[in-house]
Amino acid sequence: MSVISVGSDGAATEVSALLLLQNTTKQFLCFNKLDADIVIQVPLLCQPLRPVVAVQDPKHACNTAANQLLSGAQCISIGWFHANISHLAQILDEPDSLLYTGEVLNCDQQDNGRAYQTLNSNTLEESLQSPQHTSLTIYLFLFGKLTNAWLSMTMNHLEQIQSAWTTIFFMHVAQQAQ
Repeated sequence: MSVISVGSDGAATEVSALLLLQNTTKQFLCFNKLDADIVIQVPLLCQPLRPVVAVQDPKHACNTAANQLLSGAQCISIGWFHANISHLAQILDEPDSLLYTGEVLNCDQQDNGRAYQTLNSNTLEESLQSPQHTSLTIYLFLFGKLTNAWLSMTMNHLEQIQSAWTTIFFMHVAQQAQ
């Protein structure tokens, strides 16, 4: 199956343009998982008809995932736990931390290297050392694995799909619990 993907950095104008493009058709490739309340409709465009998938550029998606933790005004809650910039700051203070001050405090939020460092296995390993970082550990695991699956050239398609669906199902269940 030939799939057309249209990428953007997630800017509002680009998302609006992609939605306009998707709304030009009434034909869709549909996937339903009714017991999980999930319905996916992929628009079919062009001649011959082909699925068109709008995606955020993977590097920007990695930045977005890492940046969610850096907002001082917001807190990510997962069950009884929460994650925010203070948890990364605590990891930063650890003597064996691989994070740098510039990756957590007053950082360039468009720095791809910083985002990869935040979501990598070393930061996950450090968050596992503190029980108060439970939510951060879950977040780093899910979104680190998701962005790794997206960018990996060696992971097979089944593993990539499993990583994506694990994150989607977890976020879906977490949203329903709130």
